[in-house]
Amino acid sequence: MVSKQKNTLHTIEDAKRAQDLGAIGLQIDLPFFHHSNQDDLVRHFSDISNAIDVGVMIYNTHWFCQNPQSEYMQADTLLKLKDTEHIVTIKWGVPQGEDYDQMRRFSTDFNVIDNTGQWVRCYKNGGAGYISSLIAVYPPHDLEIRPLLEQGKYEEAQKKIDRVNTALKDWSEKAHRVSGGYRLGKGMLAALGRPVGPTRPPTLPCTEQEISEIKTIFEELGWR
Repeated sequence: MVSKQKNTLHTIEDAKRAQDLGAIGLQIDLPFFHHSNQDDLVRHFSDISNAIDVGVMIYNTHWFCQNPQSEYMQADTLLKLKDTEHIVTIKWGVPQGEDYDQMRRFSTDFNVIDNTGQWVRCYKNGGAGYISSLIAVYPPHDLEIRPLLEQGKYEEAQKKIDRVNTALKDWSEKAHRVSGGYRLGKGMLAALGRPVGPTRPPTLPCTEQEISEIKTIFEELGWR
């Protein structure tokens, strides 16, 4: 379950409903439309934790907090939540120019999940995982990378990451300029013979030409 853009009381209502339906964990966004400051964020997540019985991953969506009245969750604030019972994971990302490595201060208290594509850096700082847009497309890639990160084989992992990212970069940027949303992942799956249905409007589906181009790239990578 994902709870976004709601006040604390409504978020607790949603969280309890999800819990009653069998959810074992929740991803909860910052209440960014409320222009919350750091103390507000502590109250928000503390109250949620006290009201439920399942784990919470905080989605620290700093890119929604770009005006002077809104704040993303900072390291000092997360440390104030370390004794809450049900706040267990942080999806971590900071604005450009901020210190990503501040996560070292709380990575022993929470499971920290990278949300910026800096997988090696995350693990070096004590992180526990990362968000991958490719896991649903070609699972063997992540199943190869993850053990290397856990074993501290960072240079080897980065080479494999860079090889794939470099191969996909131009196609991905060109395809994203056509339309946003999740069209890239669905186009990739179609290229691998596993179509999963149309995109949701207003996102445009990948064209046959785009699918043919990414299929050629996959063949060069050995992805089948």
